[in-house]
Amino acid sequence: MSELQRVHMEGRIERRHWTEIPIRLLAADFRTVLERTVAVNISLRGARVKSKLPWRQNDQLGVASLASGVNMRAKVVYSEPQTGGDFYIGLDFRPASVDWQLFSRA
Repeated sequence: MSELQRVHMEGRIERRHWTEIPIRLLAADFRTVLERTVAVNISLRGARVKSKLPWRQNDQLGVASLASGVNMRAKVVYSEPQTGGDFYIGLDFRPASVDWQLFSRA
């Protein structure tokens, strides 16, 4: 059973917070900025992010705070196409957790 299927069956393990935090999506090596965007909801171990790029499940990428420069590694757990050509992607930061206060302050 995939992580996404497990979450849908069992419900969210951690509470989500609806917000908009400006971020950069980076190549997995952290050298190339792929896109400036926002995390639209967050938890300690993941985020839902708006993207213009089509991602695949298990893609690896970096996420960087625009405010503080903090970087995290992430894995794509889902990619949902939206009207207009955008996507919402689910990111998993495990085994690390994210201190979103540090991520969102300059």
